[in-house]
Amino acid sequence: MGFHLIGHSMGGLTALLLAHRYPDRVLSFVDIKGNLAPEDCFLSRQIFTFRSDGPEAFFDEFIDRTRKSKSFASALYASTLRARVRAPAIRPIFESMVRLSHEEDPAAHVPGVAVPEDVHVRGGESGSVGIIIDCEHGHISDDSMHSSTAAIAALGVSPLVRLRTTHADLIKRALDAGAHGIVVPQINSAEEARTVVSQSKFPPQGLRGQGSAFPAIAHGTDMPTYLKTANETLITCVQIESKAGVENVDAICAVPGVDMIFIGPNDLALSILGYLPAKETEPEFVDAIEKIVAAARKHGKWVGRLSNNGALCREHLKVFDTVAMSYDIRAIQNWYTTELQVARS
Repeated sequence: MGFHLIGHSMGGLTALLLAHRYPDRVLSFVDIKGNLAPEDCFLSRQIFTFRSDGPEAFFDEFIDRTRKSKSFASALYASTLRARVRAPAIRPIFESMVRLSHEEDPAAHVPGVAVPEDVHVRGGESGSVGIIIDCEHGHISDDSMHSSTAAIAALGVSPLVRLRTTHADLIKRALDAGAHGIVVPQINSAEEARTVVSQSKFPPQGLRGQGSAFPAIAHGTDMPTYLKTANETLITCVQIESKAGVENVDAICAVPGVDMIFIGPNDLALSILGYLPAKETEPEFVDAIEKIVAAARKHGKWVGRLSNNGALCREHLKVFDTVAMSYDIRAIQNWYTTELQVARS
């Protein structure tokens, strides 16, 4: 049996050491911000740069320094350390991490292992609260969705998976990957919303099956705890982006278990106006947006929408609970367009 390994932090080193020991069983390796180079060991190096009287004192001071770091993910990391690591184990762990990354080349030990991607997600450092993994329009396969979910969550940012359809197997795969929630497009009736809720909740609220321990591992807990808390803590978000959805939005918002309503402005404009993008001054479009927001407020649901830039986000947040700020391909395109203009000027 072969394995595809995903490593984060010290797990990156551990995965490579396993690959070195069992080269015929490790098929590929994905490093999620792992300690494979000296610059990655900024936390571990503190065992040398901050001397202390003993392991407990060092651990207390280390947690306090990490908690006060500017990185969004560091506070989350610090808050769970006491529950996961014994103080006397810190020194040998940190010293071995620094030694391996400074004095050796871990990747050189396993030249036969395929390294398909080196995932360095910067969402936490940018201040993002959540990142939507778009499996509807994006070119994201099942295995890429799994890797992306783990990488995003590792930095203290919530991964939400936008599905292709309402199929039960897609909902199950996304949540079993450790997603903090799902975003389901083109919900046009209360019945469709109820189906989504049913497939995303464990019994007795729904029909979601349990077969993998991975979602609990991904959330840093055990399976019994995950089963008890998942129904209340995972986000079930449905998209309203059609005339039918707007007409039935009150009934959709009334469905128990729907946590958030998300507006897809482009598809909504195409359905209502026959073109896109909307100018957002068209009376029919404005009425539709207001109707969706009013229904969400009436039934106590969060309501969000896509916004194309920071200025629009600021304006939309005066009305909406949350916004999704554009998407990666537009950000890349805008950056290169701007920089090429500078280069050619």
